[in-house]
Amino acid sequence: MEELSTILWRLSRDMVNTVEILKNNGKIRKVNKIWFREKVTNFEYKEGVIGYSSIHEYFVKEEWDLGDIYRIMESEIKKLPIFINAYKCISEIYNVNESLAEFWLSQFAHSVVTKALEAPLNEEELLELVILFLDDLEQRPIIWNVIVELNGLWLKDEEIKIDKNLKIRKLQPNDFEFEYPLDKMIRAGIEIARRPEYPSAILEMTQKSQSQPPISYELEKLIIALRLYKPGSIINLKAIWKPKSILKGEFTTGSTFIQPEVYRYSLSSEETLKLKTFLNKIKPLLPITQRSIETTDHISISLQRYNDALFKPVPTERLAYAIMGLEAHFLKSSERVELAHKLAQRAAKCLSLFGYHSLEVYRTIKQSYKIRSDFVHGSLVSKERSHDVNTLADKVIKYLQISILMFLELKNKVKKDNFLNIVDHSLIYPDASVELEKLIKESCSITITISSG
Repeated sequence: MEELSTILWRLSRDMVNTVEILKNNGKIRKVNKIWFREKVTNFEYKEGVIGYSSIHEYFVKEEWDLGDIYRIMESEIKKLPIFINAYKCISEIYNVNESLAEFWLSQFAHSVVTKALEAPLNEEELLELVILFLDDLEQRPIIWNVIVELNGLWLKDEEIKIDKNLKIRKLQPNDFEFEYPLDKMIRAGIEIARRPEYPSAILEMTQKSQSQPPISYELEKLIIALRLYKPGSIINLKAIWKPKSILKGEFTTGSTFIQPEVYRYSLSSEETLKLKTFLNKIKPLLPITQRSIETTDHISISLQRYNDALFKPVPTERLAYAIMGLEAHFLKSSERVELAHKLAQRAAKCLSLFGYHSLEVYRTIKQSYKIRSDFVHGSLVSKERSHDVNTLADKVIKYLQISILMFLELKNKVKKDNFLNIVDHSLIYPDASVELEKLIKESCSITITISSG
């Protein structure tokens, strides 16, 4: 029996020859269609804030008549003996019914026909289409190009190239320009009008995968890692997925609920190596499965509270969630007394090893813990003190960020309660203090780098 790859190769050549004959005989026509274009002018990008004007214009675009293409497919291509042989072969090899096999093969045929209409296809290009189709049939990993609109960070330079498959860049005018056939403009106008807000940066990534979910999972880890690089209310506003495939088409995913942007930070090209090192070390340590934080230990609980704090518009709520995140790290489940003191003391000792003033950390956490307790029990903060609470929330969120990074780097080295015992002993015994400093120095290189700015 002839190999499927050979059958598809011969079919693709026959289809190209058929298209060329029909073009020369005038049986495939070009028609003029009216299109609508929005073109951006006076574009500005300043600290992630977008500003621009736009002009709208109509223009005529010459296209191959879709009706003719449909007739070619039905009356010429699908009647070819080799086409029939091909889908029967697909049905047999992949154990699917013939109607599904014919549908798959029709998508392959349509790709070949439309590309052949635009420009002559050489043998190398035909072979690439055959390989793409076979990759789909065999469910092999394929290349996915993903363009993600981010909010919560902005770029000082044009782009940061983390590696050959990942970069973050500024917005460009063509990110906001579009063209649509006039008969589809009503739908496009609705989609544009519904746009909730503009992004502050674009992330572009390329990965190989059988399907989209594993890449979506990696994207979620990447966004959470960026929130930990610096405190930032970073969110994926929209992602455009472009698979290199015959059977899988381009599609868009987006957030159904837009989170408030409380914290925003900048990136510069000078940080490229630092950011790359950070992402490579921290991403694999994140407790995330199936696009969500897996609540399995104190780190995942703390990470959830950190994410909550980054998006709360009310300072008291931010402070409360940040304190809860620190509690997950620095309090033992069996402890019931002197919680505020133990929390503040342990956190102050650990953070002092990353350049923070221990007495300031202690006082900040003690004060914040009281405000959090009052808030939880129904006491509201007066308007006169709201500024103080906002300042405290910013500090405690920073403490929480550093603490999460520290415990992520320590999680395979020492258990939480054993680590807290070392911290407690270090407050009394010089030898224990030396042991703690040695453990941090040897295990927490990323946290030390981030805390030093």
